[in-house]
Amino acid sequence: MSTEYLDIRSCPKCAGSHRYRLSVERAYVMKLMTMADLSERPRRVSFTRLFTCPKKNEEFQAEITLTDTSSSRIRRVDVLGTSEGNE
Repeated sequence: MSTEYLDIRSCPKCAGSHRYRLSVERAYVMKLMTMADLSERPRRVSFTRLFTCPKKNEEFQAEITLTDTSSSRIRRVDVLGTSEGNE
């Protein structure tokens, strides 16, 4: 699993800006590279997750979009919480 960061510029609960840490689990697929793989464009994958506004301590639902490829498929995304802003 890797840690990725998401910035929400306008929170629906407080209108503030928050940075969240996401845990992203990817399935890496071993395969032979072909000419088509060299020009492969990343695929957009959407997920709906619950976030907590750190100012009002209220939950809200948001849809996020991440990218993957045929050799690195997203299996799972979890919200770990807000980031301290120093990453």
